[in-house]
Amino acid sequence: FDDVLAARTVAKLAWFFRPVAHSCALVVVLALCCCVWLVPLRNYAEMVNAACLVRAARNAGGNLVLAAFLTREMILNDGFSRMDKSTMYTRLDRARNGTITAINAMRKGGFIADESNTVQTGADSLGGMEAYNRIMYSAGCPWRANTSDCSLDTWEKAESEGLYKLVMHQVQALSFMLTRYGPKGGDADYSGTGRTRTVTARGICAVTVSAVGASVPH
Repeated sequence: FDDVLAARTVAKLAWFFRPVAHSCALVVVLALCCCVWLVPLRNYAEMVNAACLVRAARNAGGNLVLAAFLTREMILNDGFSRMDKSTMYTRLDRARNGTITAINAMRKGGFIADESNTVQTGADSLGGMEAYNRIMYSAGCPWRANTSDCSLDTWEKAESEGLYKLVMHQVQALSFMLTRYGPKGGDADYSGTGRTRTVTARGICAVTVSAVGASVPH
């Protein structure tokens, strides 16, 4: 009697209450779980590289903002930053070098030691980067809210070159500031790495120009 009752009860159940339906649903759920892991793995390297590119761009932007602040402080030397001139010189030089490293890593790929960030593929080598190429290398100023006015009081030819050359001109200007307003006596004391080393201030511009010029696209 019990067997007959159980068989009749199962026969009366709706299809979505039956064990077969539950087994099929479990198989579908497991398959979807596998797809959720396996499909993104195909693009894992690209996703990681995209995050590294964003970090490199933010690193470059942060160093440029820091360099602008330190340049102002080193020229005025009014004590607002609570740093002496040698410290400002060291940090400004580090910000300038960090900008060059981050820009080159963002464009061509590379390693940024300050944040242990490795960009495997630079933005210049990626496909589908029309907006990036237009902003970085094309004439005009598409990054501005008003793209019809690209003029700069400090640079008459700003509207004829892209953002990349504008940034590189700023880097070269930082080199000039380091030479012109750095500690007197020709030598600067670097202590940011935990040890002291001496460099000649006159060689800064030449080093920067050669590092920047080697990576300018033609």
